[in-house]
Amino acid sequence: MLRRQVNPAGQIQQLLALTDATPYAGVADLVRRFLANATQDPQNIEFALRLLRLVPTTVDRALQFDNSLLQSLASELLGNLDTNGQKHIMPTYGQEWSHSTQYVPLTDTQGFSLTVIEIQREEGSTPHLDQYVWLVHEVVHFVFASLPQDMILGQVNEKLTEVLRELTYAAFPLRGTTSATGALSNEVRQRWTARKDQLDWSHELAVDAICLWVLGPAYVDALANAYDRKLNQEALYNIEQSHPPVELRLFALLEAAYELGWGSECADLDRIYHSFLTVTLEPALGNRYAALRRLDLIATVRAAAWRHCDRADLPRLTHDRLDVVRALMKKPEALSGITLVLAGWLKAKAAEAAHDVAGFDAWVENLLMLPEYEP
Repeated sequence: MLRRQVNPAGQIQQLLALTDATPYAGVADLVRRFLANATQDPQNIEFALRLLRLVPTTVDRALQFDNSLLQSLASELLGNLDTNGQKHIMPTYGQEWSHSTQYVPLTDTQGFSLTVIEIQREEGSTPHLDQYVWLVHEVVHFVFASLPQDMILGQVNEKLTEVLRELTYAAFPLRGTTSATGALSNEVRQRWTARKDQLDWSHELAVDAICLWVLGPAYVDALANAYDRKLNQEALYNIEQSHPPVELRLFALLEAAYELGWGSECADLDRIYHSFLTVTLEPALGNRYAALRRLDLIATVRAAAWRHCDRADLPRLTHDRLDVVRALMKKPEALSGITLVLAGWLKAKAAEAAHDVAGFDAWVENLLMLPEYEP
């Protein structure tokens, strides 16, 4: 029997109906407003379809759990800078942890921004709470997207201007080096400038530092697990736009961890990092990498992150606070936001030490059965 193809307009109507039955019915309303004001050209239709396909439509306890946790984390991580109650943030599900901000134009002068957090698992499956440290990481990116561009990293761009000026003055008296130095200056600017789209080294290092402030050893552990495998030279020192090289990222994180008093929790990460130092770089890459690895900019990013944490009154994790979380684990109904993520990490560590994966899974299932996660 031939299957009838549903045209794009029909697909949109089907997806709108599905979205109306989720906690994200507001997204369906946005799409309707967008389509009412947009021309009916294929690009606008495709945009509407792409946005609606991101909406999770399996409305179960796992989705309610993720939705509640996302809203709590967004409020906590905005801290006292929060001004607008309900957050324009939504989970979707896929192959990796990531974030994106979708701008929906509603009129010629007005629009709506929705941050979509991709959670690394299949829709409808049980949350991998032992990995939700990375959910905090992605929500911190949401915080950056929600605040004025220069509020957190403005001082980094100011410091970068000084660095670039010094590079220019240093090369000025040297004949024949202007072109090479100009290219290097441009690359320093490209990698380190804090951009609105957050595809730069400064944003990623600042997100790491803020996560370390609120999660302490849980975040150190997450980075150690992510990089506790053999990496080839290219991966260690790979220079790309959206993330700093692994060596630079771990160096910055270790510096920040020791500054916050978590040095005793860094044994695994220290071991992994120092294993990198045996790698010998090809001279051209080594010189380029050394020029981009700006200790002054790393320190400025870290100071900017700490200043944001203080200004937003974010709870800095300490050994005493971690003990409070351990006590709260006996009362699952009292867990939310950052405390819930930390409890998940502590429970997973204990289960790993006791070889009791089943016990951890049962603990997560019990969490999902709390009344607030009823679909």
